Amino acid sequence: MIAALHRVGIRPRFRHQETMLLALTGVTLFTGWASLASQQAGQMTFGDVSIPAIYMAILFAVHLAFVLTGRRMDQVLLPVTGLLGSLSLLLMARLPQGSAGLSLGGLELGLAPLQLLWLSVALAVLAILAIAVRNDNWLREYKYTWAAAGIGLLLLVFILPPASSDPTAPRLSLQIGPIAGQPSELLKVILVVFLAGYLAENRTLLARTSTKIGPLSLPPVPYLLPMLAMWGVALG
Repeated sequence: MIAALHRVGIRPRFRHQETMLLALTGVTLFTGWASLASQQAGQMTFGDVSIPAIYMAILFAVHLAFVLTGRRMDQVLLPVTGLLGSLSLLLMARLPQGSAGLSLGGLELGLAPLQLLWLSVALAVLAILAIAVRNDNWLREYKYTWAAAGIGLLLLVFILPPASSDPTAPRLSLQIGPIAGQPSELLKVILVVFLAGYLAENRTLLARTSTKIGPLSLPPVPYLLPMLAMWGVALG
């Protein structure tokens, strides 16, 4: 396999820091899982570890894909993402599993298995994008377009019919056909794209000049306002 990768110009690159941090993520997840299972059972037990085991296997599969394809990206990002996903699994596992769920092919998924399903889909998309997209200029060069698209998506919540039939419910979700979701969640991703592109474009100026507000050193106001505006829209 490695020889085949070399022939197409891809050289595997070991990611030692990422390996160690993922191992630490696994220790954290299994420790939390054992603590939760023991508290629920009233005795020391690991319980059914299939969910955390599958999740860690997927994380290490993504890590292996990064190694084999020679990715040079920051080795902290995947472990941090994995740790946040681990915490979400623990939070879902401690809640009543029947409070929400999904019927998939005759199989009833409770909160924790459903969370694992969505985390698996997210990690698969993450791996595909990280490996296939070798140049992120198209993200940075169109940062204002992404910001406008995100704001427009948020405005659709107030333009299109509400997803909930309850007239007193807050208008947070958007439903188009069978697909429903909260645009604010996607807007958070767009916020990251915008800020990354904006900071990359103005990093030299931002590093040389600042505005003092008490003990704080902030970027110049004309360059600070766009970041604050997008941050406020994402929070709203």
